[in-house]
Amino acid sequence: MQKHKFRLLVFFSAMTLCGIIITQVYWVRNAWQLKEEQLNNRLLAGLKTVVNQLFEMQNISKTYVFVCDTTCMMGNQKSIVLNQRVMDSLIREEFRQITSLGHLVYGIYDQSQKVLYASPEGISNTYILESPLKISLSCIHKSERLLLAVCFPNRDKLILSQLSIWLLLSVFFLLAMTFAFYKIIISFLKHKKLSEMKTDFVNNMTHEFKTPIAAISLASEMLIKPSILADKDRIIKYAGLIFDENQRLKNQVDQILQISVLDNEEYTLDISKMDAHETLEGIVETFRLVQHSDVGIQSALNAKSTIILADQHHFVNMLTNLLDNAVKYSLKKPEILISTQSMDNWLIISIQDNGIGIGRDKQLDIFKKFYRVPTGDLHNVKGFGLGLFYVKAMAEAQHGKILLKSELGKGSTFDLWFPLVK
Repeated sequence: MQKHKFRLLVFFSAMTLCGIIITQVYWVRNAWQLKEEQLNNRLLAGLKTVVNQLFEMQNISKTYVFVCDTTCMMGNQKSIVLNQRVMDSLIREEFRQITSLGHLVYGIYDQSQKVLYASPEGISNTYILESPLKISLSCIHKSERLLLAVCFPNRDKLILSQLSIWLLLSVFFLLAMTFAFYKIIISFLKHKKLSEMKTDFVNNMTHEFKTPIAAISLASEMLIKPSILADKDRIIKYAGLIFDENQRLKNQVDQILQISVLDNEEYTLDISKMDAHETLEGIVETFRLVQHSDVGIQSALNAKSTIILADQHHFVNMLTNLLDNAVKYSLKKPEILISTQSMDNWLIISIQDNGIGIGRDKQLDIFKKFYRVPTGDLHNVKGFGLGLFYVKAMAEAQHGKILLKSELGKGSTFDLWFPLVK
């Protein structure tokens, strides 16, 4: 039900965003057409003004715009010579504001689509002949129908320059809305996934706590029976069980408290010089005692430089977490190799196992809080999904790092890097 609601929410949100984008594009298109129409009206009005001025000049000051050339005088042909200076001066003056922003050309042509004159900008006559901005010159030159046309090759650039601020703002806000929508969806999905992981964590924690609590309750109940009090061996057995389960509870609570401290960034590290090999040998020895012969653990401590700056308590916890994982995620008898090497100014501690391995698609997630790798046939793997999160956080807090090399079915190798003391 929740997934269905979420999908509907995303769908309607996406449709709303698309509607806003379409509306914005529609208004930008209308604004463009309006600007285009306004510019065309200005040019037509300017053309009419120019023709009126030419008519007045010809009637009042007798400054002829068109005169017959030599051919016209001899053969009575309709050839004309344009007074270019007068025409160019009037047009440039009338369209000064527009021509200052872009390239304006004009020309005169007759009914046969023959261009009789074109302004000397070197543009193709096609622009003049196809221009919708034209006006008749019949009031000035009555012998044949001539048309004066202007065109503005950079008209789109001019309109774009006039609308550039609004276009940029529109694009900016549309991109901002799209980005915000994307971030909201991603954030929602992350929180949804985190909520699911927390739910799994609580369920898992409840199960983990119930087991030792039930064992302690049962052992305590047995200890208060009179028949048990008379048997010293059974008292020791049940007391040992209570102690072990109590330690297990304590370790689980400590692990949760450690993560809580990490979240609040309230932890303090007791950084000091320590011999990594000496500490590793102690960890390996303790691990062998606890696991007995159920786990094969070998060490190859080959690093030449072993003195690092670290918090010994957290250093031990980090290595113990990695060793516990190597045991838990194995289908057969665990075989673990701890090795060291020094490289440049780093000590590299490698923990290699023969476990189930981790797929490439899961390797980026395993260091996230509460994340647990699906274990396939292993249904009894215990834990809270906090161990590797803790290891990574502590490694980085001590100016180190952790790297993973793993392949499904071929085990995993975790490399802990610690800076060496120079």
